[in-house]
Amino acid sequence: MSAGHTVPRRHSPDAAQIEQFARACLSDDAGAASRFVDEVLASGVSLESVYLDLITGTARKLGEDWCNDTRDFAQVTVGLWRMQQLMSDRSASFQQQAQSARTGRRALLCAAPGSQHTLGVLMVAEFFRKSGWAVNCEVSATRDELLASSRSAWFDVVGVSIGREQDIEPTAKLIAALRAASCNPLLCVLAGGAIFENHPEYVAMLGADAATQDATHAVDQAERLVAMRQCEQLAQGAVLS
Repeated sequence: MSAGHTVPRRHSPDAAQIEQFARACLSDDAGAASRFVDEVLASGVSLESVYLDLITGTARKLGEDWCNDTRDFAQVTVGLWRMQQLMSDRSASFQQQAQSARTGRRALLCAAPGSQHTLGVLMVAEFFRKSGWAVNCEVSATRDELLASSRSAWFDVVGVSIGREQDIEPTAKLIAALRAASCNPLLCVLAGGAIFENHPEYVAMLGADAATQDATHAVDQAERLVAMRQCEQLAQGAVLS
């Protein structure tokens, strides 16, 4: 390593930094949020940490503010859209760190049909692509469109983001239908969303295989589940042979 070179690090922003970034995302100055991120990156924080810690933390803060009536729905929507745009603008830079070789694995990522906020799905898609996966990211697809995708292409994993308790029952029905329609009889299903932190029992209610904590954990869980399914298939084949 050359002298003076600093490896980008992970940094957990404090409440004040998250509030500052939230205000930048809500500013009338459309470039304020991007400049804030530029300053964070210039301080030595990695872009991955910006995604996982700053953007995720701020999105959660905006959601809490909405629930507490300190920010309204329009403000939350603008803030999330600005963060989504930031990720889109920096996607090429983020993917420069991607694995050079494709894994050959495919993921279908979606939000629960009717969900208003899709930032988390888009972020998870970035991390899957960075890890060499081919990704179909269907953030605004209807139930029928998702089922059509599941029928028409092979996916190793389906990931569904859920934000509200009232989405549990319809999403459970969607997951069952996706499994039935899938080209892959060993399809793995991941559920994502902050809702699972306090309610891990929802995973079983959904009929999913696991819940994810953040974007990197989603990729790790997907790799683990697919490897387990492959081992089970090989073991079954050995018994039958």
